[in-house]
Amino acid sequence: MGSGASDIESNTTAVEEDETAEEGEEEEEEREVDDEAEEESDDETSDEETFEKHFPIVIPDNLKTILEKDYFFVNEKDKVLDLPARRTVLSILESYVRFFAARYMPRTKERRRSEPREKDKTYLT
Repeated sequence: MGSGASDIESNTTAVEEDETAEEGEEEEEEREVDDEAEEESDDETSDEETFEKHFPIVIPDNLKTILEKDYFFVNEKDKVLDLPARRTVLSILESYVRFFAARYMPRTKERRRSEPREKDKTYLT
């Protein structure tokens, strides 16, 4: 009988050890999941913090909306321009300079003509 009682005790201790080992494994898995979630959230915040640290620029609202639209069209709708484009950057800049010159240069000449000169001011007074 003595050997039967010791067998029962050894079986019950083995079952208890298995149960505690399973609980320990479950706790380790939960910790791993929690650690992974924390790492993911740390990665997200670190990316945002890195972006803010390296690029401290303020984007105007009108430019921000344009960039958001571009992001949407490129990533969601796969609308990407074919490169090289027909117009080069140089031609775009040249056309802008021509536009600027045509629009603003005559205004400055008109303003100059309408403003009285210093010698005219003394003559008129």
